Amino acid sequence: MKNIQDEKLLQTTLQKYELDKIVDLGKKPPFSLHYYDANEVILHEGTELESLLFLVDGKVKVTSSVATGKSLLLRFVQPFSVIGDIELIRNVSVQSQIKAVEKSLLIGLPRDYVRKTRIRSPFSECVRFSYTWDFKVLTTSLLLPS
Repeated sequence: MKNIQDEKLLQTTLQKYELDKIVDLGKKPPFSLHYYDANEVILHEGTELESLLFLVDGKVKVTSSVATGKSLLLRFVQPFSVIGDIELIRNVSVQSQIKAVEKSLLIGLPRDYVRKTRIRSPFSECVRFSYTWDFKVLTTSLLLPS
């Protein structure tokens, strides 16, 4: 992972995905840009979530460990996607491994900032929608034979 210090790219990307309408940019939220190479792990299953992530470029896959020790592919994710919403809402460790399939760019917003800051309702709706979708995928995967 490489942290990218490019304020212009960050602002352009925030505007492209209308994150500037969801979070009050006047309060200078601590957004960060993260670049991942293909096959690089973004989040390890079982670790502590540090930031809510927004996939803005590239493609990642979401897998889950099963009792046999193998990985179950849950889905592929493309922009614009929220990553870490389940963990944030449920206050649990990372539930699935997230790995870049190709070069990927993500925006991070620290977990503590999201929890402490009153975020306008469109953001809440975005996270709630994403959480609902993730829950459906997780529930469906649990019904599959191991």
